[in-house]
Amino acid sequence: EAAHLVKWYAQEHVLLCLRPAFFIAGAIGVFVSQAAVMKVFGLGGGQGAQAVGIELTGLYARADGRGFATLRTPRGPLSGIAGEEILPGVRLRQVGNDHVILMIDGSERRLELLVTPPATLNLTSPAQP
Repeated sequence: EAAHLVKWYAQEHVLLCLRPAFFIAGAIGVFVSQAAVMKVFGLGGGQGAQAVGIELTGLYARADGRGFATLRTPRGPLSGIAGEEILPGVRLRQVGNDHVILMIDGSERRLELLVTPPATLNLTSPAQP
């Protein structure tokens, strides 16, 4: 009975969750530029500003200041939604286009997302003898 239930759940999960997720990811790849994706998830190994050991590595912002951010902390990587406490005493107050506002023990701190241009690869053909 349990094995049958697990098999049924796996089939339904693939059909109802994974297929739509892959379809949506494919559509995003077609309609969203690489630069926009890199802004959301960060560039260059997550280069960003630091505040109290917290580094902003990526974000997704809505016009109303809501959204989510990915961060690197002394406890490891994490993500948070605007309004949520991400660490003890640290609340992700607002998500902007290129920054987040953190409330750290009652005071606001702005954390910028610094985006560096991707490295270019210069391909040349080998010299002919």
